[in-house]
Amino acid sequence: MDIIDTIKQRALARLQSIDYQQGLRLVIIVGGYILIRRLVQRELAKKQLESQIKRDKKRKQNELIEKPEDDGTTTIANEEPTTFGWGNKTRYRNKKQQEMLGQAIDNLKKRQQRQNNSEFNADSDEDIADLLED
Repeated sequence: MDIIDTIKQRALARLQSIDYQQGLRLVIIVGGYILIRRLVQRELAKKQLESQIKRDKKRKQNELIEKPEDDGTTTIANEEPTTFGWGNKTRYRNKKQQEMLGQAIDNLKKRQQRQNNSEFNADSDEDIADLLED
């Protein structure tokens, strides 16, 4: 405890020895640092956002060059809603989610059929009956 008390006493003595000129200088330096830091962070965030947008545009252009669009035969899943109005985007999103859910259900059914057709079924009592002892 002696060390903590001495540190407190020295810090208090140092703060008491600061005159008004030194205190004002300290406030200006700390306030300027906070202000400049905030401004620099904003500018860096803007530059980062702009560079990210440029990279995304460039990547999108490269993907379009590598994968040219079809000759006019598009599927319903890739097609955006053509009519305008409230809720078209939501209906399109719901339709796409229903298609994905249907595919997931089909995949699950196929996986269960494969599991049922296999020789060993972990849930079957007949497969583990020989391992149990009376």
